[in-house]
Parts: sequence; C-alpha cells; structure tokens
Amino acid sequence: MHEKLIITVNEFIHVGVALVILLAVVSVLAGLVRAYLPQEKFGDKLGGKNKLGPVIGAVLGILTPF
Repeated sequence: MHEKLIITVNEFIHVGVALVILLAVVSVLAGLVRAYLPQEKFGDKLGGKNKLGPVIGAVLGILTPF
C-alpha cells in the first residue's frame, strides 16, 4: 500500500510539472504572437470580409485558448 502511494504521488508531481511547463510555453507563444502581429491583421482576417474567418478563429481558439 505504501509503495502505491509513493508511485501515485510521484506520477502526480510528474504530470503537474509537465502541465505547468506546457502552460508556460503556450502562454509565452501566445504573448509573442500578440506582441509582434498587429491586431488589425487579425481583425481583417477574422472579420466579415473573409468566408474562412470563423474557421480560422476556431482553430486559433483551439490552439491558444487564452
């Protein structure tokens, strides 16, 4: 029983660290995109002028849910 608890705690820590690293990487990438690409470009691409705007918006929402 004690060994199973140690394995469970180690796995929890491992998954937690991996998720924190993944969240940090995605946050930094999303911040870089927002900092270097003008918001007007996104507005034009996602606006009513483009028929693929909703699809592009959905894909961006899936990739960067922030």
